[in-house]
Amino acid sequence: MMGYLATQMSLSPATIKRAMAFGTVVASFTISDFSLAGLAAVTREQIDDRWQEFKAAMSF
Repeated sequence: MMGYLATQMSLSPATIKRAMAFGTVVASFTISDFSLAGLAAVTREQIDDRWQEFKAAMSF
């Protein structure tokens, strides 16, 4: 979440919501391996793919 916020130009409520969602996506990699090894092995492409899946799942 903090990494995402650091890349943004504003701290609007919408930006903070996206940061929380992005943090959820990144945290899911630690859960999938039950350790920090999940984060160490992940690529930006995998994060971006999971982000797209997360957004699609949350759209109604």
